[in-house]
Amino acid sequence: MRSSIWLLYVLIVFEILYMISPFAFYYYSGYAIPLNWLQASPLTSWLTVYVFPHFSYNTSLVVTGLLTISWPLVGLGLLIFTVGFFQIYWAKFTRKQVVSRGMYRIIRHPQYVGLAILGLGTTIYWSRFIVVLAYFSMLFLYYFLAKQEERICLEKYGRSYQDYLDSTGMFFPKVIEDRFPGLPAVLSTSGLKSFLVKLLLYFGYIGVIMAIGLGLKDFALSRIATVSIGQGVVVATAPLEKDRIMKITSLFFQSEQIKNELQRSPSKKQLVYIVPSDWVVPELDIWGRDGQHFPSNSSTHGNSLEFNPYRYTVLLTEPVTYDEYATGDKILKTGIAFIPIFSAVVDLENSRISQFKRISNRGKWDGIPVPIY
Repeated sequence: MRSSIWLLYVLIVFEILYMISPFAFYYYSGYAIPLNWLQASPLTSWLTVYVFPHFSYNTSLVVTGLLTISWPLVGLGLLIFTVGFFQIYWAKFTRKQVVSRGMYRIIRHPQYVGLAILGLGTTIYWSRFIVVLAYFSMLFLYYFLAKQEERICLEKYGRSYQDYLDSTGMFFPKVIEDRFPGLPAVLSTSGLKSFLVKLLLYFGYIGVIMAIGLGLKDFALSRIATVSIGQGVVVATAPLEKDRIMKITSLFFQSEQIKNELQRSPSKKQLVYIVPSDWVVPELDIWGRDGQHFPSNSSTHGNSLEFNPYRYTVLLTEPVTYDEYATGDKILKTGIAFIPIFSAVVDLENSRISQFKRISNRGKWDGIPVPIY
């Protein structure tokens, strides 16, 4: 059971680590299959949606702060897990009975704490709802696995381990854990009744987590610069005032070439992206000259906040939503994918459009569910 839980957790939550590795495409050749399967049904497609914006600038200090600390959390969690790992296996190598020094003198399960912190960082940065579900399910299950391990140790070591239990905290220092109420006794037993109570508790717990996730998503989306146009919506991936967004959009749609192309397009709903021409946004298959050289700019996907204010790449796409009636801002709330149609570069300084290009796919990431905001 523990191996199955850990494998599921690694496959889903560590998507972020595969994304930055040289093996990303090999990983996604398999991982995209279940993601696309989930997206095929309105009942499950929301699981592939993201809670936090991945490449669109947002004005929320809360969201930006969370995204900023995500990578430090990954590093801290990995450090704690590694130290706990070496303490345990060094004790096995030297044939010691119980590890009760170092971090184990303060808490009984530092490796689980390390994994929890590491997983929190990856879940914030790569916040698919399926990742959120996997992460918090892992926390729930590992709590009871830790309790089971403690019962086994108590049976094996007796009074000495009971003294250790009495002097340490489970996941936090004892002085902190003592302030929290304990779980009902039925959860510490086995049998059908205990199982049913745990199952009921799990579904209630996950329901609360998903509700919080949906609330955070709506809040984050409200802090992205967007403008509704007819049945569609325009998204500015960079920090732009709405007046500038409208000016760029107006210049784009007033072009005779764009008008002619729109007459050929059967879709009335539109999801339009405005991206500084200097930026790189792989999910949109936009590759500017400057690139993602600023990892500290977590709210812009590593792109610089200093960009040419007069040149923007405008990408027009057809949105794919799990709510077929969604229009305007609701397209982002219910969107799961987009189909690119064409792009052009808008030059505000000279009030003209150049580099018009029809697009048939999403480049390297075509066929792989990626963030849409």
